[in-house]
Amino acid sequence: MAGRAGRGQYAGEAIIQTFTPENSVLALAARQDYPAFYEGEIAVRKGMLYPPFADLCVVGFVGIHEEKVARASEAFLQMLRTLAQAEYPQEPMRVLNPSPALIGKVSNKYRYKLIVKCRNSRSFRQMISRLLIAFAKERTFRDVTAFADINPDRIL
Repeated sequence: MAGRAGRGQYAGEAIIQTFTPENSVLALAARQDYPAFYEGEIAVRKGMLYPPFADLCVVGFVGIHEEKVARASEAFLQMLRTLAQAEYPQEPMRVLNPSPALIGKVSNKYRYKLIVKCRNSRSFRQMISRLLIAFAKERTFRDVTAFADINPDRIL
């Protein structure tokens, strides 16, 4: 709502509630110092290999039994490691370990995610496609759905 505060000659006011008032982003927002915010944010993104310096592929896992969804995400990670090393060693990527989604349960189904920092190339997409097809054939995880989203608007 802060963007709606104040009009023309009238001053506006925004109140921010936070557990971390010392966060520099809040001070930059209060000063409306976009250039300084950009410089800090772009340095963090470069150091952590986040967009625009890399693409993100989020592989999601959904199922009724949380333990099975967690095991499925770990199995997919192993399949990814094996295939990437054997047939796609030229593909630059960093894979974060699977973890529960931010909202871990929706419609009585558990959700996990695996984040891959990568280059969104034809070769990478082919590898992910092959993995999803192979995963879908795994009878052990037939009741777990896996899907991939490259450069999502938000991460599970």
